[in-house]
Amino acid sequence: MEKKSRRYAAGVLCIFCVFCMAACSKETGGQGTPTPAPTHTTELTPTSVPTQGGTLTPTPVKKPTGTPVPTPATGNLAELVTGTAWELGNLQGNLLSEGWLCESDGELYYSDYNNEGFLCRAKPDGTGKQVLSEEIPSNIQVMGDWVYYSAYDGTINRIKRIRKDGGEAEVIGGDAVAYMLVTEDWIFYNAGDYIAKMRPDGSERTVLCEMQENAGGVEYAWLSIYGDCLFCEDVLGGQKLYAVKTDGSGQHLVEQDVIYPVVHGDSLYYLKRSGGVQVFSFPTGEGKFMKGMEMSRSVFYNGKLYFNHAKGIFCIGEDGKEEQIHSYIPEKRSDVDLLWAACGRIYFVNYADKDAAELTLQYFELETGKTGIVR
Repeated sequence: MEKKSRRYAAGVLCIFCVFCMAACSKETGGQGTPTPAPTHTTELTPTSVPTQGGTLTPTPVKKPTGTPVPTPATGNLAELVTGTAWELGNLQGNLLSEGWLCESDGELYYSDYNNEGFLCRAKPDGTGKQVLSEEIPSNIQVMGDWVYYSAYDGTINRIKRIRKDGGEAEVIGGDAVAYMLVTEDWIFYNAGDYIAKMRPDGSERTVLCEMQENAGGVEYAWLSIYGDCLFCEDVLGGQKLYAVKTDGSGQHLVEQDVIYPVVHGDSLYYLKRSGGVQVFSFPTGEGKFMKGMEMSRSVFYNGKLYFNHAKGIFCIGEDGKEEQIHSYIPEKRSDVDLLWAACGRIYFVNYADKDAAELTLQYFELETGKTGIVR
C-alpha cells in the first residue's frame, strides 16, 4: 500500500488539570513548559482526513437564507446556561481531534489507516474488522443503531449515516459541515458562518444563528454543548467565545480573546490567549484559572486527562499527579499525533515515524500497558 500523506489537524484544547477533575466525570490530564497560545485558523475543508496522495478541493459554504440576527449581546455564563450534560454519540475530546474514532458497545468505529481510510467497525484491537463504507469519514458518532459521520462528496462535506451493520447508507441534509454533535433527538452542526440543527433523519432543519458580516469576516470553529447552550469560537472575528441557545432564541458573546472552547463533563474549558487555561463549572457557576501549558492533543477519559507531549503520552488524575504512561522512541519523536480515548485504550498516530511503510493507528492499553497496532 502506498504510504498515505501526512495529515494535519487544527490544534485541540490545551488543558492543565490539577484540582477540578471531579467535575469531569465522564471524560478526562499535564504539566510542561508554559508557551504562548498557538494561533490557528479553521478550514471548512475538507476536514483533515486520510488521503491517498491528492489535494482535495476546499469546501464551499452554503449560507442560509433569512435575515441575520443582531450583533450578540454580552452574556454571563452563570446566568445563561440551564440544564445538564447531554448524551452524545462520541466524547467531545475525540471530536476535537476530528472525530476519526468512536466507541459504542465495546466496539470501535473508525477511519482505517490500513484500508484507504475507509469507515470500519472492529473490536478494540482491530480484529473482526468490517468495512462499513468506502468513504473517508470524520466526525464519527454512534447513536442507537446508526453511525453518523461527515464525508467529502467531491463538492462539500455532507452529514451521512449508515446502519451499524453497513446497511441503509444515506445523506442527511444538504449543508456543508465542519463540526457536528449527534444526540438522540437532534444533530447540531457548524457550517462555518452559521450554526444549525436538524433531526437525525435530516428533517426540521433550523438555522440557530447567522453571524453578522463584519470587516474581519465570521467563521465559527469547534462546537460543544451543555444544557441549553452551544459553545463556539469565531476565529475570523477576533477569536471570541459565543454561547448559542439550542432553541435558536439568541447568541451571546461570553468572552474575548478565546480559543479551543470544549465541554468535559460538567465544565467548560477554554484557553485565554492572554491568560492561560480557564475552567467554568456549570453546577456551581464558578470560573477558575488553570495554569497554561502546551500539549499537542488531550482527552478526558475515566477521570483522567491524557495528553501527548514530545516524549510520549502522559496523564494527570484527580490527585493532580502527573504520570508518563507511554514513551516514544527517542529518534522517532511524535510530530503532531492525534489522540483519542476508547475501549480502555488511548489511540494515536505517530506521524514522526518516517521509516514506516504507512501511517498506522496505534493504541496503548491503560490497564495492562500493552501496545499494539489496529490492523
